[in-house]
Amino acid sequence: ATVSEMVRDPSDPAGKVFFCFEFVGALLIFMSWYPTRLRNVYVGDDIKAPYMHMSWVTFRQFIPAPGMMMLSVITTVPVATADLQDYFIICLHLVGAVMMFVGYFIVEGKTVGWGPWRKGVLNKKLHETRRGIQVRKACLTVIFWFYTAFIIMQVVLCFELPFIPDYMYDKWGKDPGSTIKPKIVLLNTAAWPVKFMKLLSYCSEVVCGLSLIA
Repeated sequence: ATVSEMVRDPSDPAGKVFFCFEFVGALLIFMSWYPTRLRNVYVGDDIKAPYMHMSWVTFRQFIPAPGMMMLSVITTVPVATADLQDYFIICLHLVGAVMMFVGYFIVEGKTVGWGPWRKGVLNKKLHETRRGIQVRKACLTVIFWFYTAFIIMQVVLCFELPFIPDYMYDKWGKDPGSTIKPKIVLLNTAAWPVKFMKLLSYCSEVVCGLSLIA
């Protein structure tokens, strides 16, 4: 239901390609130091993020890109097969996702004056056209709604809700073909109503990523 689950296996071709482009992209973004070099994002070092002893420029440099690196390096694990160590990995993966998506969303919203940050960072050092501001606000709006939809879908999929029959969800259990040390495997895939929610979840995450890149 998520991109992370689809590419979680680093030995799989999809996992290898994802790790390559995700990590290299994050590394190039980080090494570019674009928050200090691009005038359409640079707002000066004198404006500090609340509750944090760092400027918004430093926040943009050290939060989203490292979060993107964490997503590529620390792959997730299906909850149904997770043990205690796997839950620790899942938490770190989620931290990376929050740093990347939410971190970028907050600093970009503060920069262009989106939603609750309508006043934006009132600093003349920011140079951006009116059309550019409108496009960036539109991308933030897309991220907000689709990321909200993604979270809702994940909650519905992770916690079996009473109004959705149990048989419609994925069925996990011990591998019947393994006798020595049975592994937890997927025994039966979900029914179409749940598959549709998985598709919505996946598409929502993809749209968020594309809007973030844009």
